Amino acid sequence: MAWVERTDLRGLRSRTYQDTADPNQRVLSVRLAPLHYEATIDSGVYDAAIDATPVRVDNPQFDGWRITAAGWHYALGKDLENHGDVDGWIGFGGRQGAHWFKFRLLRVGYLHWPTRSWQDIGGAPSYDRADLNRETRTLTIGPNDDAIAVESIATWRNIWNTPGGGEVAISWRANGERLKEEVTVNQAARTWVEANAPPETPASETWFGFVYRLDWSGVPKVLRDGVEQDTDGDFADDGEAIELRDATDRLLAFMPIGAVWTSDFEISAPLRKRFYRDGSDYYLAVGVRCGTLAGLPDGDLVFDPTENMQVSASSDDAEDADGTVTLTGPYLRLYQGSDCYLGWRFVPGTSIPQGATVSNADFQFRFDHANFDTINNRPLYGEDGANPGTFTESSSDIANRTATTASVNVNLVDVGTDWQLVEVDSILEELVGDYTVQAVVLILHDSTGSDAARITAYDGDSANCGKLDVTYTTGAFPPVPGRVHRDRRWPLVRM
Repeated sequence: MAWVERTDLRGLRSRTYQDTADPNQRVLSVRLAPLHYEATIDSGVYDAAIDATPVRVDNPQFDGWRITAAGWHYALGKDLENHGDVDGWIGFGGRQGAHWFKFRLLRVGYLHWPTRSWQDIGGAPSYDRADLNRETRTLTIGPNDDAIAVESIATWRNIWNTPGGGEVAISWRANGERLKEEVTVNQAARTWVEANAPPETPASETWFGFVYRLDWSGVPKVLRDGVEQDTDGDFADDGEAIELRDATDRLLAFMPIGAVWTSDFEISAPLRKRFYRDGSDYYLAVGVRCGTLAGLPDGDLVFDPTENMQVSASSDDAEDADGTVTLTGPYLRLYQGSDCYLGWRFVPGTSIPQGATVSNADFQFRFDHANFDTINNRPLYGEDGANPGTFTESSSDIANRTATTASVNVNLVDVGTDWQLVEVDSILEELVGDYTVQAVVLILHDSTGSDAARITAYDGDSANCGKLDVTYTTGAFPPVPGRVHRDRRWPLVRM
């Protein structure tokens, strides 16, 4: 038996392999991370493999690193042509570099929201390349263990420092469809700021955070909640997503609502963004209300200010705790004292035909075995449907989905590895018996409220989040004619 990839069946997040001895036997490998991009924009054909490995560039226009083997281009370094010999510029070139949005973290301090007065506490940032670290993450896929460099992570330490070991650092994660930024204020810096640089304006009117210098001269349109904004004016996100669009109204980038997390990623608070012009330059202020910040527990603060140019909204894995659905965050979590559902959605580039024979189906996820309780006999279901939709933040969106009759029990034990494999053959067999399967949703339910676990999410590590591999044979059995479709509901559904 030898497997060869069917490159004509590539999807954004999947590959299909065919047995050279038996062309009807295939392996479908699906990931949450993007694996391919359109070599020809808007073709709908994801024929080019993503390579998120940064390439070093040093010429009169740019000095730094670029990623161009993806549908969305990225740059980190000195934009010599437009901004001189100043390091720390980030560029996001939506749609293969056709429209660049650029930004640079410039200040740390307090913004008095009513007057826009700024209280600086950090001085000029330090962008010393000796403090810049880069890492490329690769996943393997398919029966031949094909390697794909799906994500690059750059971390710039010591952007600001305080006495006593305080530090502000920045990290960027670039993959085939987004650029995600995190700014970390460690506990030592947090303690020093609280003791030595409190806000001079009322805490209820003042936000702690950061100011970015912006260059969005390459972006034709900026929308808030679907309404075009004047970039020469002064506007805030006001709890709505910001979209960058081209002249023909195609989406270039999506800036969802941001949050600041505590270092254990269990507690968060919303961030607010404000865009404004001062003289000839443009700026973005991102922060959390001081009164809210004071209520967060001790620990490093991780600001996710969502200069994350996300095309998707992290909506293919999610958690649902007592009816509250969360799409973002580095983990999918089971909470003590809560009725929890965790969901994963896998979209292949080619459908699994109805009537196919499933010989093997493996679902894998990675969990933090240092921070979990032993979990026994928790049911994992599929969603009963040919093409279930993405998860949304509407109430109980995961819990209220129609379940397959087939389910398997999941046991999480500390066996010295982060990866857990669950055989989901019966779930896939039921789905292909009823449908031509265009997407697969798997849902883990813990109704006991006695457990706590953290499972790696797409937002935490796109190279090591959920994955599904299905081996099947086509043409062996025809679809069952006249099969009666039953209305199946979750055995434990919140009302």
